Amino acid sequence: MLTFRNMREMTKDEIKVFLREGRKIGCAVHTKEERQELLEALSRSKETGFPQFVLVYKKDMLMGFLFIYGEAGHTWIIHNADEKTYEQEKEMLAYGRDLCKKLGSEKLAACFQEQLEEVERMGKSHREAWVAWNAEKNRKKQKKERKLTAAEQKRKEMFLEKKTALEAEGFEVHDLTISAVYANFMAVVLVLPTLLVLWAVFVWKNSHGSISNPMLLVVLVLFFLLIVVHEAIYGLFWSFFAKNKWKSISFGIMWNSLTPYCTCQEELTKGQYAIGGVMPCVLLRIVPAIAAIFLGSLPLFWVGALMILAAGGDLTILWKLFSSSDFKEEVRYLDHPYEAGLVILERTFSKV
Repeated sequence: MLTFRNMREMTKDEIKVFLREGRKIGCAVHTKEERQELLEALSRSKETGFPQFVLVYKKDMLMGFLFIYGEAGHTWIIHNADEKTYEQEKEMLAYGRDLCKKLGSEKLAACFQEQLEEVERMGKSHREAWVAWNAEKNRKKQKKERKLTAAEQKRKEMFLEKKTALEAEGFEVHDLTISAVYANFMAVVLVLPTLLVLWAVFVWKNSHGSISNPMLLVVLVLFFLLIVVHEAIYGLFWSFFAKNKWKSISFGIMWNSLTPYCTCQEELTKGQYAIGGVMPCVLLRIVPAIAAIFLGSLPLFWVGALMILAAGGDLTILWKLFSSSDFKEEVRYLDHPYEAGLVILERTFSKV
């Protein structure tokens, strides 16, 4: 059983204790202004009307509050019943409902009753429901997460160790990674319009043309080969900037989306990361497409077109990189060890 005490009937010393301890139960009495605002509202509290300020105790220990301001204004009711156990939440809501009925407010009583009925339908408190929902969410997330290879796990451990060390030095992490699904979506948004323009230029200059089945097969084989070359170009240009050169470059495949990737295990500057990110697009996408237009080669155009369609992830990462906040302090750029994208670490304070 819970004990309910109206603050109007409490001594000044008891109220001072609440103002000191209230933050522990989530009541906003942190600042001088918040405390003054509460005391001012409490001075207007009467036995026959609103506002009403009720504190909830369990065996003399403060554990909850019900602040009922009335039907006027934008704030009617504030409480922390939804942070309690099933029985405690029901008891607090029932008390609030009965108090509002006693004071003649059917509207506020209905608010408490609606919350009470929701809890009873769930068969658990809001806190317990949230914990269960969060646990199920994490379970599904873990189930969906791909299993890392031994090499990826090793790179992950090194990455987390470096990230933790930088966070301890005063750096804040900004995650710029993307999923394969999001990359494919952005391919349509960012890439398809450009591809349609290039196709229109090709047709205008060379007419439509056709491609034979054997040549189509050659185009597809060449496309898959260039995907591998694409990742090698990443590694090549990033290795130019890395202290350990090619030793800092690793490759892998996200088997759940059949996506190969390249990663650099050293910190890079924004410009260095961008150069490595843009060069595959220039060499394997833009150059073949433009060359095909001038040469009138439909197979070469389709190789370039397929490579352009596969550029959604690259362009999205570069877009996120350059549209990220204009950092004024020291910034570090770390490629993610097994996902598409990178993390930015911004110094927010200096460790003394």
